[in-house]
Amino acid sequence: MVPSMIVCFVKLLHNKFKKLMADTEIFIDSIATNRFNDLNSSLEAVRTDIINQNPDVEEDVPLNPIS
Repeated sequence: MVPSMIVCFVKLLHNKFKKLMADTEIFIDSIATNRFNDLNSSLEAVRTDIINQNPDVEEDVPLNPIS
């Protein structure tokens, strides 16, 4: 109940509440996007290492999906 009271209080006091919430959403989405990009880069590096360690990946059935 308290968080909703705080939101109502902020709404009443802040005349640009919608803009504040939109800016907050954009900021959080940006952080999440960066984290996913970091994870994808890490996975790509691991994938490349595995492929480099196994040059015959074309014939290896378990490793074939990552090539």
